Amino acid sequence: MNARMVKILLILLLVLLVVYLIANRSYGYGIENTAIVEVLPSTTSIPPTLTATLTATRTSTVRPTNTSTPTISPTPYPTLTQTATQSLRKWSVDEVGVFISFVGSWFWSEDISFPHLPREGDEVVQLLDGEFVYSRATDSWSGPAERVNPDDVCVWAFEKLSEGYGLTIIIDGKIVNEKTREERWSQFASIIGNPNTEPYCPQFDMSSEAPVFGDTN
Repeated sequence: MNARMVKILLILLLVLLVVYLIANRSYGYGIENTAIVEVLPSTTSIPPTLTATLTATRTSTVRPTNTSTPTISPTPYPTLTQTATQSLRKWSVDEVGVFISFVGSWFWSEDISFPHLPREGDEVVQLLDGEFVYSRATDSWSGPAERVNPDDVCVWAFEKLSEGYGLTIIIDGKIVNEKTREERWSQFASIIGNPNTEPYCPQFDMSSEAPVFGDTN
């Protein structure tokens, strides 16, 4: 080989060596950069599993759903009872007179009713027998009907019947009328037991059966 050919080969070898070194250096940098990207995690991203866990935790502890809050029902206002409604009723003077004539007088007529009804402290007797007057001339009653509470009067009549008053009528020492509590109840019910007319007492409603008072006297 001549000197010229040797120079050409040396130049080719140098070129190949430079290309080889450049290629190896480029390849090494690529690997290093790729490895760095894969190892370093992102500080702004959260794994899906962790995201779901945090979301569920916040939902259950910070913002409870409406169904988890107990419903508090408002306290209902009391309604008017039947007794309270009836207390608004008022009897006319004539209606009070009917009650006195056919019911009340059976209890407080001292001359004929037995046993005698104590009058002391009995406001119903003091009002009805003391302040209402019947006139034969006009066949009418007079008295302070506005002061009569029908509910109180009806309760009074039923209580006195239960206690055994108004069962026996004695005239001139002879028993002329004697009834059981149930029989007297039916008698009074025919007068004050019609809910469609006054005077009316629900304790003597004629559409119901006579109460059993527990004895025959």
